[in-house]
Amino acid sequence: MIEGDFDETKPDVRQINALKRLILDLKLKYPTAELGAHRQVRGDKNTSCPGRKFPVKKLLTWSRSKLIAERDAEVAHIIEIQYGP
Repeated sequence: MIEGDFDETKPDVRQINALKRLILDLKLKYPTAELGAHRQVRGDKNTSCPGRKFPVKKLLTWSRSKLIAERDAEVAHIIEIQYGP
């Protein structure tokens, strides 16, 4: 989904939007899951993965401030499609 050397370049907008969509889909399936990078998951402080130029902080901010609202809107949309007039 997202491929590149993010120590050298930033991911482009399409990659970030695709990642946000994937995170939203996973949040719908696994509501208690939380977003984290390799350092948070593995505790490895020596890795640069996902890369110095990867916007981990921006994605974490998005996940904490907008993800739930987007998930709720998606659930409402699904319900409307299935049960609406």
